[in-house]
Amino acid sequence: MFEISWKRALTLVLLMASIEGCGVRAQPRVGRQEAPLALQFQILWTHDFALEQGFWGAETQEFGGPVETSNGLIVFGNRRGDIFALSKADGTIAWTVDIGEPFVSEPLVVNDTLYLGSASGLLYALDPRNGRKIWEFDTGASIEARVSVEGATLVAANALNRVYALNAKTGEFKWRKERSKVNDFTMFGHASPTLHEGVVYAGFSDGWLMAYALEDGATVWGRDLSKGNARFRDIDAAPLVVGDALFVASFAGGLYRLELATGEVVWHRELEGVGELSESDGVLYFASRDGVHATDSFYGEDNWVAPLNAFDIACGPEPGARNLYVGLKNEGLLVLDRQTGQRVALIDSGSGFSAPPLLVDNRLFLFSNDSMFYAYSVDDRPL
Repeated sequence: MFEISWKRALTLVLLMASIEGCGVRAQPRVGRQEAPLALQFQILWTHDFALEQGFWGAETQEFGGPVETSNGLIVFGNRRGDIFALSKADGTIAWTVDIGEPFVSEPLVVNDTLYLGSASGLLYALDPRNGRKIWEFDTGASIEARVSVEGATLVAANALNRVYALNAKTGEFKWRKERSKVNDFTMFGHASPTLHEGVVYAGFSDGWLMAYALEDGATVWGRDLSKGNARFRDIDAAPLVVGDALFVASFAGGLYRLELATGEVVWHRELEGVGELSESDGVLYFASRDGVHATDSFYGEDNWVAPLNAFDIACGPEPGARNLYVGLKNEGLLVLDRQTGQRVALIDSGSGFSAPPLLVDNRLFLFSNDSMFYAYSVDDRPL
């Protein structure tokens, strides 16, 4: 029996009021433009997977973000347990595999292999050209975070506070680490592990960030980032390595910059609800309870903060050359100017986005909460 994290359960309970019933599906629109439209959107193609498979309206969220393969396919998994590969050019379905287990995380494509974990705890390695299964491994609990690969080793985290290292080519078990599962509420419970130069950086639901040797799992160092909080102390954001700095966040503990080699704290920001981190040109981008932040990575000071609806949940953000793309669970896709934080546009899909967007070669790929897949042409060239 698999286990879904409290974050997903709480999201369903707290946001039931936002669930829309069945009706005529409208085309997405670009609205609420509060600045001259510096970014032009054009729909290239769409796929309505809900209507094709007959389950539209039965669920509320899709967490499986899309990835690109080396042969020009866009691959993602859905809540029904299907994996789809679509042509980046025109959306033609290249292949599909019915696994029968919900997918709530992003796939990873490395060395011509597609890796994806399921809500039942099974980790799959597939051939991205045709979807053929290469191997599978049972971790015993829901995998809700993307796996990581460095060299010949794959590392995955699951909802039981366990981190597994496997042979990326064969799926053979190498080592496992775990921490005691907390009894208090957590908002997510585990984040994607980060691999960098032979070290695994893994966050756990008790607020601890651990650094392990990739080769054998030996502990390099550990740091408690919970700040003594009894509730919601889990590390939700995948650790982010930039040069000799390590950035990480816990839901209640805030945002940290640490020394990569030792885990010593360089600076700390008291923030709640920090989600996934991204970085570009020395600026950190992330969403928290008070909005979307652009933060100087060296000093930890905000360049700007763009407020969000207090009841919305953000995913991403995905930085482009000119703009920042943030998926919103209720409102749609928010596009902000990277330099100023000014709102450029809002793509209102009618259901919102819980899966992170993918920006590739001035094309934006989105998988909405009502299982509609969108491909947009965007002008995101530097000014």
